[in-house]
Formats: sequence, structure tokens, C-alpha cells
Amino acid sequence: MSTRTESDASAVTMTSVVDGYHTYIPGAVANLCSATLGAGILALPFALYQAGIICGGILLMASGWATSTSIQMIVEACDRFKISTYEQVVQHVLGRRARKVVEISILVFCLGTAVGYVIAVGDVMERVVYLSPSQKRLAMAIVWLCAMLPLSCLRRMQSLQCASGVGIASIGLLLVAATVHLLDPHDSSYIYESPAASLKDFLGPAEGGWLAVLRACPIVFFAFSCQVNVCQIYTELPGHSGEDKVKAMRWVTWLAVGLCGLLYTSISLVSLMDFGEGVLPNMLSCYTLTNRETLLHVAFLAMALAIVMAFPLNIFPARVSIVQMLGRRPCESIAADDQECQQLLQPNTNDDGSAASYSVLMEETEQGTDDLLRSQLLTPNSSMSRANTLDSLYSADEEEFQVWRHVAVTLILAGSALGLALVIPNISVVFGLLGGTTSSLLGFVVPGLMGLKMNKADIRAWILVVAGSLIGLLTTGVTVYSMIQEMVF
Repeated sequence: MSTRTESDASAVTMTSVVDGYHTYIPGAVANLCSATLGAGILALPFALYQAGIICGGILLMASGWATSTSIQMIVEACDRFKISTYEQVVQHVLGRRARKVVEISILVFCLGTAVGYVIAVGDVMERVVYLSPSQKRLAMAIVWLCAMLPLSCLRRMQSLQCASGVGIASIGLLLVAATVHLLDPHDSSYIYESPAASLKDFLGPAEGGWLAVLRACPIVFFAFSCQVNVCQIYTELPGHSGEDKVKAMRWVTWLAVGLCGLLYTSISLVSLMDFGEGVLPNMLSCYTLTNRETLLHVAFLAMALAIVMAFPLNIFPARVSIVQMLGRRPCESIAADDQECQQLLQPNTNDDGSAASYSVLMEETEQGTDDLLRSQLLTPNSSMSRANTLDSLYSADEEEFQVWRHVAVTLILAGSALGLALVIPNISVVFGLLGGTTSSLLGFVVPGLMGLKMNKADIRAWILVVAGSLIGLLTTGVTVYSMIQEMVF
């Protein structure tokens, strides 16, 4: 087996994660906001410009509704089946094959987000110091080598426990700095007589084309991605009554999605009024820093720090998933009702069935521990931090840790992120691809399918599955087409 523990300590740790460390509703709202907000906000002003204010506003509201609805379906499944992780819920409702697809999707999502963070670092450095394209790629590689890679190689991540707080604070500071920049007439590079006059020019899609709207859709989808963290946040809510917890989570969802939507709308409109047609795929690239713009300098520094610290938080769960796949025994990928496999997993079955029961329990415990580990790592501001979760789960089998495998997998993941970042033109392409594929699948299609399994007459579930599938496929095709056009022309 891999470094996933088979000791009783894992079961104790898993129980403590589920039963302890409850949060109040404000804390749950903060957790869900932290899971939702991220680097995707940097591409939203460009998405709003592409779609136009009217279509962009409809996209934001539709994505907010779809996110709230999908979260409610996930919570209903968690409450009905008493399961506390996204992967386990998917397996219980949709089967093991669906779980495998979800695991691969989460891996792709984490790696793709890491690619976007490397590109964002290059954009920030390009604003601070003028860089040619080749110099920008060199600067990205240097930051990756000196900061991102060493942080990603950490096995325990106590030093990164504050990453989520830094991320939320940096986004808030960026909104304040962007607003100040807009209101300062000496710094505004795109001035109309009034903000209302400037917004009138951007009510419709860019260049009047619906392809622009389709390019904006996956970016908005990506910005609202948080569904894989819902089970853990719901588990941490106080109260013993399932009905009370479901109602509380409904309020948490509405508040968190509403706050994120308000922040997304505010920063997009501010950027659009400030730069108009000059808004770029990464809003940070729109600004030219001068010595007198102290607040903007601080905001850029905070964003750069948040991006660098967030990079390993995406490499880490991806590495855990790969290590688990490499260390999984062949029989663990076979259906549970395969008798031959069950005999191999239970070599010492007693007549009274006690050993067999223990084997089944250990398999379920390992699986639950893996899911809780990934869930904690993917939950940015969970009350039990990523670092504490990892330390607890790995403390019992320190001797089984293989340095060469840890380093090799980290180098492959982090190196792939750098290599793709050097080729892909901008973060809107990355977030567009992720939004049309993994975000649509994990956030809308899979929850919709679970909703249909629980209630085939649920119209909301049908909307999520059909609309999520069609829009995901269509927007992914448009994003790939646009990327090829940029590379060729």
C-alpha cells in the first residue's frame, strides 16, 4: 500500500474530523466564500466585457442559481446517506465508475488552476517591471523554481495555513485599490464624462458576437466552483438534527453565493469603467504602476503573495490523488461484489466472519480517510487546516514515506504546470477550459445526476444536467477554437 495508513489512528483521525471542530454559520459562510473566491476573479472583468453587461449579469445570476441548487442537492445526499465527503457521496449515489471520473476531474482541476497561478505571477511581474515576452517567461520560471516548487515539495504545510486568509484579504484590498484608481482622475487611463455613459457602451457582447458570450460562460462557471468542498463544510455545521442542518446550510449557501456574486460584479464593473475596451484577460495587466500609487503597489504585492502561496495548495491534493492511485492494490479498483477480489482482500476469514468484517471495515476506513484528506486539502479555510489533517493522517506511518516518490510526483505536477503556463497565452484560456470541463462536470452535471437519482421528477436536476452538459461542451469548443486562433494568427 501507499502512505495511506491502515492503522487504527486513521479511523480515530477520520472520526475526529467529522465529529469535532464545528463552526458556526458565519464561519461556514466564510469557509464557503473562501472555497469559491480565487484567481478566477482576475479574469471576470474580461468575461463581463466579452459577454456585455446585460448577458454578463444574466450569466452571473444563472451561475449563482445553479451553484446554490447544486449545493442543495449535494447537501441533501449527504444528509440522506450520512456521508461526509464529495467522492463518497458520488460513489454511493452514482457508483464507483462515476467516482473515478470525479477523482480524475479533481486532479485536472487542481493542475489547471496551478497553471493559471503561474501565468498570473508572470502578469504581476510584468506590471511591476517592464519585461519582453522572453523575459516574462524567464521570470515565471525563476519564481517557480525559487518559491513555488520548494513550497510544493513540503510534505507538511504548517507554514501555509494562512494562505486562505491572505487570499481573501488580497481580493478585498484589490477591489479597494481598483476603486481608488477609478476615482482618481489623474490615473484613469480610460475616461468618460460619467460612469453611466461608459457603461452604456458595453451593454451588449463585444463586437456584437455571441462567440464572445460563449467565451465568457466557462470563466464565470469557474469563478463559482466550490461544490467539492460542500460536504466538509456541511459536516462542520453545528446541530444534531439533519433538517436543521440542511436549513442552516441553505442560508449559508445563499449568503456565500450572494457575497461572492456581489464582489464579482463590483470588481468587474469597476475595471470596465476604468479601462473600457482596454480591459485585458487578467485585470492586473491593465494597471501601470507608478511611484505615487502606494495602495496599488500593496494590492499587487498581496495578490502576488497569495498566488505564490496558493500554488502548492493545488499541487498538494493533486499529488495525494496520484500517490493514492499508484499505491492502490489492483483489487481495490474492482467492484465490491467481485467474490475473487473479496477473497484476496480477506485472506484470513474466520468461520464466524470476524476477520472478514475487519477487512471490509479497513477498506471503508482507508477510503473514507482518503476522501477526508482530499476534502480538507481542497477546503481553503476549513476549521481543521490542511496541515493538521495531513500531519494526523500520516503520523502513524512515517516509516512508509518514500521521498523519491514524493519528489518525483511533485516535480511532474509542478513542472507540468510551468510548462503549460509558458505555452498558454493567458489565464482566461486556462479558466475557460477548466470552467467548460471540470467545473461544469463537478459543479453542475454530477450534482444534477445525483439529484435525478434521488428524485427523477426534480426539474432543477434536469436543468443542471442538460444545460451543464450542453454549455460545457459548447463553451469548451469555443475556448479551444479561440486559443488556436490566437496561436496561429
